[in-house]
Amino acid sequence: MKINLTNPNPATRFYFDDDDHSRGWVELRICSPEEMSKIDKQTVKKRNEYRRGQRYEIEDTNEKARNRLLWDVLISDWGGIVDEKDKQIKCTTENKELLMLTSVKFALFVGNKMEELSEGTGDQFEEQEKNLSST
Repeated sequence: MKINLTNPNPATRFYFDDDDHSRGWVELRICSPEEMSKIDKQTVKKRNEYRRGQRYEIEDTNEKARNRLLWDVLISDWGGIVDEKDKQIKCTTENKELLMLTSVKFALFVGNKMEELSEGTGDQFEEQEKNLSST
């Protein structure tokens, strides 16, 4: 297995229209375990709750902050996304959150492509495992 240590988790570009690349694209990537751990540390608070003499650890998650941080990691870049005045929308944390919360088309596209990406990553891993076990 070959791994690029300078960029171990590269983004994958998805076009909004495979036949017409000028209609825009978005680059997505899977959230690494390290990045997910950082997000959890920032958004999950643990507390103990006692019921009938039993101690339970409860996790309270700030979902709004979690989504914002997660979308910032998952959406690496984009191009060809314009507003109603045909002005380019920059790929910023604020704009990622705005589009994911308000643009159903964009959110569905990102969700579908993330699913494709995660399935593809799983398939690649299974294929690599087969190749390793056959040697």
